[in-house]
Amino acid sequence: MTKLFILIVLGVLFLGCISTPVIPKSDANSTINIPLPPVQPKCGDHFCAADEYCNTCPQDCGCTNGLLCDINTGICKQNMTSINCSTDQYFDKEINKCHDIPTFNETAITNVVQKFGQENNVSLEVVSIADSYYKLKPVKEVTVRNTHTKTEFIFVMDPNSSILDIYSK
Repeated sequence: MTKLFILIVLGVLFLGCISTPVIPKSDANSTINIPLPPVQPKCGDHFCAADEYCNTCPQDCGCTNGLLCDINTGICKQNMTSINCSTDQYFDKEINKCHDIPTFNETAITNVVQKFGQENNVSLEVVSIADSYYKLKPVKEVTVRNTHTKTEFIFVMDPNSSILDIYSK
């Protein structure tokens, strides 16, 4: 019982030593300055800060009213469409600009497919070559058939006849 009494007394004394800070009353001519920590802009805080742009933080600085974000400048620009492009151009949505449609050399495409087959010990033939887009860029989708298994694949090729992707049909 004595131990309990001593613990209670020590607890009261300890709590009595802890005090809450008191802000002194100020008169009409004085001010109290309380320093605040600097606010760091953060993407996703629903505030478009000076160092955030539509290309770096679309959550806070996304374009509105039909404008598109120019990924190079981070500035929202008037919405262009493929209607603005001539018949020998395509519309690049990434940079909001028309570009000339690149020319593809079908002989080079066929040679790349044949070389790929030789490197992988398989006999391949080109079935068809079609215009398409891959990651918003014009490409050729080359349907290729394994002459032994009759399995068909799609080779996605750029204007330099480089294989960008291969997937089964």
